[in-house]
Amino acid sequence: KLEQNYRSTSAILRAANNVIGPNPKLYPKTLFSELGEGEPVRVVDCDGEEHEAERVVARIQSLRAGGELLAIGSQYKEWKDFSVLYRANHQAKVFEKAFRRAQIPYKVSGGQSFFDRAEIKDLCCWLRLLSNNDDDPAFMRSVTTPKRGIGHTTLQALGNFDFAFVLCALAPLALLVLAHDALTRERESGRFPLLLAQGGSAGPLLAARVTIRTLAVGLTCTLVFGLACARLHIPLTAEALGWLAATWSHLAAWAGLTAWIAAATRTPTASLAGALTLWIAQVVLLPALLNLSLATALPVREGLELTVRQRQESHAAWDKPRAETMEKFFVHNPDWSGTPPVTGRFAWKWYYAMQQTGDESVAAASAAYRENLRARQRITARLAWLAPAAYAQLLFSQRAGSDLDAHLAYLDRVRAFHAELRAYFYPMVFADRNLTPADYAAFPHFRTNVPSPPDPLPLWPLFVLTFSSVAATGFILRRQA
Repeated sequence: KLEQNYRSTSAILRAANNVIGPNPKLYPKTLFSELGEGEPVRVVDCDGEEHEAERVVARIQSLRAGGELLAIGSQYKEWKDFSVLYRANHQAKVFEKAFRRAQIPYKVSGGQSFFDRAEIKDLCCWLRLLSNNDDDPAFMRSVTTPKRGIGHTTLQALGNFDFAFVLCALAPLALLVLAHDALTRERESGRFPLLLAQGGSAGPLLAARVTIRTLAVGLTCTLVFGLACARLHIPLTAEALGWLAATWSHLAAWAGLTAWIAAATRTPTASLAGALTLWIAQVVLLPALLNLSLATALPVREGLELTVRQRQESHAAWDKPRAETMEKFFVHNPDWSGTPPVTGRFAWKWYYAMQQTGDESVAAASAAYRENLRARQRITARLAWLAPAAYAQLLFSQRAGSDLDAHLAYLDRVRAFHAELRAYFYPMVFADRNLTPADYAAFPHFRTNVPSPPDPLPLWPLFVLTFSSVAATGFILRRQA
């Protein structure tokens, strides 16, 4: 008859037998359990399904808070220790909503969660997108569901637009194409000697033509930048004006180089070839050579190698005596040297000591790795004075907070946060102390604020390059007069 139940207590089975007893078609059998009497079954009268879900949430929160632990035992400490049984799948929605409002994690077993349905996810994504235009995951789902002929290629093109690339590579190319023949057309047609014979000067003519084309390219970039600020609701603060100053300084440097090309060549073909050669050299070749030289002069060990070493040290501790691991941990953490010795097959204090000794084994190498990266960044900023495109890229990356210094500063904040977590949890792990309500209130939180760069890159290297190019252009024109 399969009357023995291996999961429930006798109190639960007795209640079940009494509920199904009046069933006239019941097959006669009596369920029993060897798990003991157990806690008495409680019957709660609720006003409706919403009230029922609220009572369940209140009961779980009460048990989690420890109000009844002394009465029923200490097994109800984790969310996984609770379960809610219902008759039909449609009843789960009310409990899911109540759990979400109370921020209680849950998992629907044997069915699909109401909030996991495709139509509910689609609707939630649209609502999230209405409240936050920068919610990229919500945008990706909204734009691709239902299918609208927008594939991965289109989405990739939308996501890969880089305004800094436009300013550093495409804007100089446009300026060179527009202004490389500012004087060669006059030379080829024979008007240039006539201009000089009438007492005219090529300098003002060249300056006017290059300036007009520079203004056209610069105003186009400024318009795009202004539209982006309006679309993204970015105020015109000093930081935004710094972007514009870097843009115009970069274009001024390229205007000087363009004028030099126009003055040094004789034919439109030669000026175009010289302009393209200069662009390839400055935008592609010179940055690549600088990077290769730095990688050779200042080799930096890969971060992945340090990660592998750290994991190997941690994993090797599983096969070492626990006392050896704890002694290594106490060398750098003497405050916990008085902790009771580890007993049994597993202890959390031993596990965390194992992980930290792995971190400490590569701490010196990690510090050297970061210092080498910073040294390379400093040298790159100096060498980039010779390449306006590379220097402008450094300027824009620094102002966007995406350069190497910002990345290392972020890692330092993560490292400091991990230290706060250790200081918060170690007294509980190593002193075997339980969490209290005060501990929940004092839980550390990661600070996402991005500090300003300590030493912002100056604009004067671009102005020096501009004045040098203008001076070289003037020298060439005087030689040709």
